Amino acid sequence: MAKKAFDLQYDYAGLGRRIQILRKERGYTQEQLAEKINCSVTHLARIEHGFRPSLEWLLQISLFLNISLDDLIGITPSSQSPILREVIQLFLAHSTHHQQLALRMLITFFSSLEQAENKPRNKTLNMAASYAPSSSGKDSAFETWNCRPV
Repeated sequence: MAKKAFDLQYDYAGLGRRIQILRKERGYTQEQLAEKINCSVTHLARIEHGFRPSLEWLLQISLFLNISLDDLIGITPSSQSPILREVIQLFLAHSTHHQQLALRMLITFFSSLEQAENKPRNKTLNMAASYAPSSSGKDSAFETWNCRPV
């Protein structure tokens, strides 16, 4: 019995979600995309639910959806940090709309961090305290993002 050269651990369910999101963003039903790439609706549904597609199907899907194969399957250069690769994978698993929202949140978050680092410690604590849950019961920004001020 021949041994595999390596065991590639790949998130086919994540790939399927990306295909489904891209298909819907471009306004296609499963039936329409399946017809365009010349496969059955059942097969496309299986791919969108994590079934391992062939390279031929991936090429067909990427060409029709007008996305590079690298972007479709989520390849990132190995020189990137593991954290950056994880962030990219998270972004790729969501719709463009959600990616834009998350990007705006990150920009705001990092901007706030930079501002906080330039303020004296007591003002930073006051700023962090301003994000504490209000007595009205509404969640603060920290509650919404599931984190707490330090």
